[in-house]
Amino acid sequence: MTDEQKRKLLLLTAFRGRTGPGMLQRVLNTEISYLGYTEQPNGWTMFGQWYADNVAHNQSFATDDWCAMFQTYCMRHCGVPNTMWPDTSPQGSAVSYLAAWLAGQGFEIQKTIMPAKFDIILYSWSSDPSDLDHVGMVQSVTGQTPATAVLNVIEGNKGGQVGYRSIRWTDGQVARVFRIHN
Repeated sequence: MTDEQKRKLLLLTAFRGRTGPGMLQRVLNTEISYLGYTEQPNGWTMFGQWYADNVAHNQSFATDDWCAMFQTYCMRHCGVPNTMWPDTSPQGSAVSYLAAWLAGQGFEIQKTIMPAKFDIILYSWSSDPSDLDHVGMVQSVTGQTPATAVLNVIEGNKGGQVGYRSIRWTDGQVARVFRIHN
């Protein structure tokens, strides 16, 4: 093995672990910078257009539901490696595919664990963990235990714009949780 091959293998091995807080803080800062961004009346967003052009290569994504595409856009623009967040379609655009991909990477945590900043929250409006509807990233957590924790989550496509949701960790709509950080 050449020195260059060893260096690449070392880099790949390092990125195979979870992302660090500095990288995810950049993602969160990017997401915050888009607070208030609103989709066009026809559903078009810059995040859907970026996904259509750069990932799916299918223009229908430009006006599709965009919560996961918003997360994917921010992750990609902040350098999160594709071992930590999918760079393929439909995994980066559809919540159910995203959940399967993140679970396959071993990132899922149980709701008995205290939530943390940067956790990825997947929602089910019917409170059925197999019927996933939406995704967001935890910006902050208040409370001292899982039973008292309240999450402040930033989301794309919350009422057609980038916004915050405050929700109890124990709420049934918090269906699945993934921790891509240490």
